[in-house]
Amino acid sequence: MLDALDHGQGRVVELVGDPGIGKTRLLADLTAEARRRGVAVLTGRCTEFEQDLSFQVVRHLAASPLIADRIARLPDEDAALLHAALGGTAETADPQRFSSYQTMRMLLTNCARDRMVLVLDDFHWADPASVELVDYLVRWPVHAPLLVVIAQRARQASTRLRGTLAHGIELGSVARIELAALTPDQSAELLGMRPEDPRLRDLHRDSFGNPLYLLALAHAKPGEATEFAVGMDGIPTQYAALLMTEMDSLNPVESMVATTAAVLGDRFDMDAVADVSGLTPARTGEAVGRLMHRDVLRAVEGSSHRTFRHPVLRALLYANMAPAWRLMAHRRAAEVLARRSAPAAELATHIERCPVDSDPGDLAILLRAADDAMQTAPADAAHWLRVAMSVHPPEGRLELQLRLAGAVGATGEVAECRTLLHEIIGMSPPAPPGVRFAAVQQCALLECFLGRDAEAESLLTRELAARPEPSAAHAAALMVGRGIVRLLAMRAPDTAEVERALELARADGDRLVEAGALALLGFQAAADGDLCAGGARLALCASVVDLLDDAELTAHPANLLVLGWAEILVGRLSEAERHLSRGVAVVRRSAQVFVLPTLLIGLSNAYQHMGRLADAQQAAADAKKIAYEVNGEQVQGLALALEALVATWTNGTAAGRSVALAESAFVRLKPGRSVWPGIAALTLARAARLGGEPQRCVDRLLAAGGGPTLAELAPLMRPEAFEMLVDSAIATGDPDAAAEWADLAVAAADELGLPPLRAHSLLAVAHLARAQRAPDMALSWYQEAADLLGTAGMAGLQAWALTQAAACAVELGRVPDAVRLLWSGKAIARRCGAQWIVEQAAQLEARVATAAASGDDHAVLEVLTGREREIAVLAGNGKRTREIADQLVLSPRTVDVHLSRIYRKLNVTSRAALARLIAQIG
Repeated sequence: MLDALDHGQGRVVELVGDPGIGKTRLLADLTAEARRRGVAVLTGRCTEFEQDLSFQVVRHLAASPLIADRIARLPDEDAALLHAALGGTAETADPQRFSSYQTMRMLLTNCARDRMVLVLDDFHWADPASVELVDYLVRWPVHAPLLVVIAQRARQASTRLRGTLAHGIELGSVARIELAALTPDQSAELLGMRPEDPRLRDLHRDSFGNPLYLLALAHAKPGEATEFAVGMDGIPTQYAALLMTEMDSLNPVESMVATTAAVLGDRFDMDAVADVSGLTPARTGEAVGRLMHRDVLRAVEGSSHRTFRHPVLRALLYANMAPAWRLMAHRRAAEVLARRSAPAAELATHIERCPVDSDPGDLAILLRAADDAMQTAPADAAHWLRVAMSVHPPEGRLELQLRLAGAVGATGEVAECRTLLHEIIGMSPPAPPGVRFAAVQQCALLECFLGRDAEAESLLTRELAARPEPSAAHAAALMVGRGIVRLLAMRAPDTAEVERALELARADGDRLVEAGALALLGFQAAADGDLCAGGARLALCASVVDLLDDAELTAHPANLLVLGWAEILVGRLSEAERHLSRGVAVVRRSAQVFVLPTLLIGLSNAYQHMGRLADAQQAAADAKKIAYEVNGEQVQGLALALEALVATWTNGTAAGRSVALAESAFVRLKPGRSVWPGIAALTLARAARLGGEPQRCVDRLLAAGGGPTLAELAPLMRPEAFEMLVDSAIATGDPDAAAEWADLAVAAADELGLPPLRAHSLLAVAHLARAQRAPDMALSWYQEAADLLGTAGMAGLQAWALTQAAACAVELGRVPDAVRLLWSGKAIARRCGAQWIVEQAAQLEARVATAAASGDDHAVLEVLTGREREIAVLAGNGKRTREIADQLVLSPRTVDVHLSRIYRKLNVTSRAALARLIAQIG
């Protein structure tokens, strides 16, 4: 802009932007640079208080020596005309002032002969005559090197001024510069911070990229910049003064409306402002309109609500209102919003701000706000519970502390949660029995999750031995709790004690504790190989659980955990998925969030068996995230093991991530003689075998099983483990070990009699038969195994068994069978997302093509249905889709669908390839 002056070119520039965006700073830099270049500079600033003075800007300019000298040189008639115009007010100005515009234009032309910059700041406060003068100068530009810069807030400028400048932009006589918000990098530069600094991200977001708000927030005292707490003490004086200056000009009604709005919150409506302030709706509406014109308030897009220009402005207003009036306003706001049935959290915000004037209903509102927030925002729930404790009578605070412990634990602050629970347990005199019992139950599960197994069991044992003795109902729940803790700690529960708990629960009519006992007994019976007893207990448990509502299950969500894992063991995958999913939903609404990772791992395991690999991956990742947040190492290991296995199925040959995950899992998992180490071992062994590491697979299984007979593995796990040992032994060149393990797989499966276990034994003998060059027997056993796995809902392994069967069919030269099996296996694998199987199938496809070329060509088409063979022949002979459709009386869409299936089944990718195959067959 300044360079243009050197070439004798002038310009009018409109500089716009929000308050604090940097207009004044930019003008200061411009005028400093102009003076450095020797350019004359004149500045004028409009104010709200001078709007009743005609030509207020020109009055200020006339006081400068340059303008005063030029006015003195004017002819008497022009000077008199100018003085007359400057002497009026906005209401009484001389109607002849329009004649003075030409004089003023001539005056500026004379002053700017040797270059000049004229700055008009805050022009949104300009009087009508000054606006008219600018309008004249836009329509009749000064023919001299004069740069006129008009700085204003666009939201507050008059309609005429905005129209004038917009017209000038169209004519090319006005240029517009709109200052945008700072970028994150610009914010970093302004504050002298590193771009990657986490605090910078928050400051930039909270300031909306506005430099003034950015500096104010950056220099606020730590902890001060909160919803209500930002005040003169939080923000340095120079920034607070700049932000509050415009508030000083508000009239009493405007000030009342603004402060009431600050109490109501970030968003408010005019009716609420009127009700809380005591003003009439009409006066409130007028004041809101004026505040919006001043850009103190703005409309919320898409609603009738209003909001402050920036939260900092609201916070400063809040901090500087009279404390007594503020307390009264919050109480009235709570009453007004309660009549409107506002959400509890909105009411709680106001109750928190007036604790000295508490109402009997305040506690109920605070607890409702905590309940509403528990599932989605546990930190908010913890906050409202702390507020509730501050207004609750001392005798009832322990129950709130128990709820607070759960909310704090849900945020990941496990150490604080543990401290709160131990405070309740260790109280003297003891806490009320119900509160103490609940604290012991929660704390035991928490200690177990953190790997403090001995502490967890000791808590429950001490409580059972306490004096006075616990009630029968509490004793039964404690016994079940001890059984669950032992199970989670990778030790078998005391079944005699659990049976006693079952008797007590049934005698007391406690269905929830009864369900927990049945789940434990069913789990242990299944793990010990007694599937008849285990299945019966689990079926009975499921029937009890299904009659309980979610609110009842919230007290003991671990019951669903044990039930779901037990159902996975016995192959009831759909039931396991249903109960574990319900457990996840219940726990997310309860205080026992530390049970969630193990539920998610169970859900991931069920999904993995069912072939829902994307769901399995997500559940395992969610479990790992929570476990990392609270340092639950054993749970981390289980989650990583499942992630490794799912990654192997889904990543195909890109197994590097899978191996890394498996190794991370292995170092976290501790050995033990229970189901959990066995599950981890089987998971890691499967990942190793699929990842091309058969010896690692063998090593993991033998270590977990205590030797070649796998005596330390649960009976239910042995058939799958023996199947993997057979496959791995063949891959490592140990046929004798493979034969021995195949016999053990059959014996283990026959003893238990479950179809999924029978499928694993069939896979084992099929691996051995294929290695012994008996592909016909292997083919039969692979197909039978695939059928059993499909019936059990184990889609991933079913797809793998089908591809193994296809390989046997290729070896036998049975091309149609190979194509059919391969097509079915690939279709299931694609649905599961099992890229590893898809890649295995792709390798087999080349062998199928070779076998087809060397065998009976017509047999290739046997994999197609009758209709598909018709369409394949017609398409291979050059018929187009429309022609085929007309000949067979089908729709073109139906023909295209058939062709897609034909391509997949025959492993061709185009009509040209199909034509070559049909020509070859002849």
